Amino acid sequence: MILVRFLIVKYSFQAAILQLDFEPVAAFIYGLSFGYVKKNNLLWIFNAIQMKKQILRFTLFLVPLLSMFTSLKAQDIVWRDTFRNAVPATAAQITKWNNFRASLVSTNTYLGMRISGTNNTTGLSHSDATVAKDFAAALRTVTTYTSPSVNGNVWTLCNRYAGEVWINPPATCSGSNCPSPGYIIRPGIGTANSNWGGINTATCGGSNQWMELRFILLPPYLKDAGTLSIGTPDKCVYTQAIKARFKNFGKTTLDSFQYYYSVNGTTSGPFWRKIRLATGIDTLLTVASSYTYTANTDYTIRVWTEKPDNKLDSFRKNDTAVFAFKFAGSKPTPNGIDTTVCGSQSLVLRAVPVNATDSMVWFSDRALSKNVGRGKTFKTPYLASGATYKYYVSSYSDFERAMLSTGLNAPAYGYPSSMFDIRTTGGDITVDSLGLNIYD
Repeated sequence: MILVRFLIVKYSFQAAILQLDFEPVAAFIYGLSFGYVKKNNLLWIFNAIQMKKQILRFTLFLVPLLSMFTSLKAQDIVWRDTFRNAVPATAAQITKWNNFRASLVSTNTYLGMRISGTNNTTGLSHSDATVAKDFAAALRTVTTYTSPSVNGNVWTLCNRYAGEVWINPPATCSGSNCPSPGYIIRPGIGTANSNWGGINTATCGGSNQWMELRFILLPPYLKDAGTLSIGTPDKCVYTQAIKARFKNFGKTTLDSFQYYYSVNGTTSGPFWRKIRLATGIDTLLTVASSYTYTANTDYTIRVWTEKPDNKLDSFRKNDTAVFAFKFAGSKPTPNGIDTTVCGSQSLVLRAVPVNATDSMVWFSDRALSKNVGRGKTFKTPYLASGATYKYYVSSYSDFERAMLSTGLNAPAYGYPSSMFDIRTTGGDITVDSLGLNIYD
């Protein structure tokens, strides 16, 4: 409950717009009044009924006045157009599509997507904010993208026809792109081609229909500070700062906010940060100036915000960011064994790792940029006599050693293909070769 005091020195029925911590509130006040207002995302009308001995009794009438304050609603980004059978998209329709794509900027906060049309007015939808954000970026730049399965569907964008939106294709950018029924939007296919897509119907030579693609946005709240991301730690430096990127998602400029962070469940904070952030602006800040990691240890870092401008946050879903990783630490230097030989020949070099579980990588340059082999031994190319040759060996770990296998099932159409994952326990790796065994 929030205590709100109204002082209106105008005539009865004078409308007053009050700014609370949560949302704008429209109130019709009769004279001087005191009361309590319940937090709500809608607007309330306060009707003062009677005053006795400084006690005000009033009745709250909920009124759908959101149309008076369109800034409270999420202004979704929507493309919708109507097409006729065997009639290609016009130049104006293609321009409309391109303008829609250009509006999908990264500063928007995406919550989900929906695709619908004449033959499925409810449409297919999802509420995965990450997929919506990535899909918007791909469509804006016409970059191929395939989502994970969200709400039972895979959303793909092919970098052809000024962006071909396709739900549940047999493969990304498949050449078999005339499913019937199917879900495809591609008005950018041109003014000489009538295969502009279709929703829950034939997608080539489709029937008369309207089609819609909607990106659902987060509405701008009054006070809303959030954490966009956590800076990626260096996986070899033991003591380093923890950084996070914060953003003002609200409708007004922020002057301060509170934040916490936790490492593997141990929480630190609250900390106050005085910094001026205009609406929609983000900044990278140091949340911990020094933290010491332990080698070969899994870490989960969380950073979250509270109390923008020392007020309650209007929207909590975007407050927290999480980053999980394995800290490797600096690997101890292996013992490379010098070798002296007589005459020109190829020979086998050897090195001993400090940790038996470490793997060995061989390089031909001190900068470790020219990988020439791996393992505890390395056979050199033919070396001419009368010269000194230097090779460098380094240790590494964190690769999951396991057989990678996948079944190969040919689809009904298109080229047979399959996928498998290569995983690491610690971070990025460079794959310089793959072995392939084919069994009948």
